[in-house]
Amino acid sequence: MGIPFLQKGEEVNSNLFPWLVQDLDVRTVPLEKVADAVDGRTALVAFSVVQSATGEIALADRFLAGLGLPPTGSAIVSVDVPGAAERLAAAGVRAAVRDGRLRAAFHLYTTDADVDLALNALT
Repeated sequence: MGIPFLQKGEEVNSNLFPWLVQDLDVRTVPLEKVADAVDGRTALVAFSVVQSATGEIALADRFLAGLGLPPTGSAIVSVDVPGAAERLAAAGVRAAVRDGRLRAAFHLYTTDADVDLALNALT
């Protein structure tokens, strides 16, 4: 039996993949049940903080709506906005541009004001 490892259910690619090289006994549970699932068998707990403080993706959805785009169901978005890197940098916003597309991640510490700042720079 491997190391007892508990993780939030839907994050297999982003969270679990780096651990697959280890000898682990993985259990997955919904986010709202993670605290209750920690027991004497649990050696490690993993979950992503790339989401809003409420565990929702409301800020990413608001960002996308501000660009006239539909929600994606993810706290990490990739959009095609010409000149995004330069416009965001001029506004003091840090974001990545990969393969010509803006990649923005909305974390626990991201605020409505951060979203507004980015949208003002891009629109």
